[in-house]
Amino acid sequence: KNKLSSQLKLKQIVILFSSHDDEEKMFIQCHQDLSKKINNLFFIIVPRHINRVKKITEEFNKKKIAYLLKSKGELKVKNENFLIVDTFGELGVFFKLSNIAVVGGSFSSNGGHNPIETKDFNCSLIFGPHMENFGDIRDKIISFKAGFEVKNSHQLLVVISQLLKNKELNKNTHQNFKKLCEIQANKSKSILKSLLE
Repeated sequence: KNKLSSQLKLKQIVILFSSHDDEEKMFIQCHQDLSKKINNLFFIIVPRHINRVKKITEEFNKKKIAYLLKSKGELKVKNENFLIVDTFGELGVFFKLSNIAVVGGSFSSNGGHNPIETKDFNCSLIFGPHMENFGDIRDKIISFKAGFEVKNSHQLLVVISQLLKNKELNKNTHQNFKKLCEIQANKSKSILKSLLE
């Protein structure tokens, strides 16, 4: 019963996945600002490179913010509002717990990471202004109302707040994303089929 998922059941969960330098700092600040208005807010950070975990935890310690570290085994959530995932291959588990997924690498000059990773889960997508690596799908997500692009940390706060308060908007957003991914997958199949004929 002490499983992490059952402990986090009543939390409002936002995940930042494949994060890069400085994005975690932004995310910490975001939590501090939002938690004044939103109860039970819990943030999950999955860094792109696990060797950066020491640097990330130093930032938390410096700011005297409590956090849980996934590699520590059986976790008990007390007053911590952050989980840092320093293990491999469990992204799906955390997407499943989350209401919102923020795409790492999209607030730094890394060109973003693959938003499609969230397609099987019920979390709405938010990404920053740097999605150059996925420009095509980014444009489709925006026109399909299947996710949100934000320009800066202030807009990130606003959109997270909207999505957590407006369950209908959150639901429509991730459902649109699933539909979009299906359409894309079917297009790929038909292109492949025509090439093979």
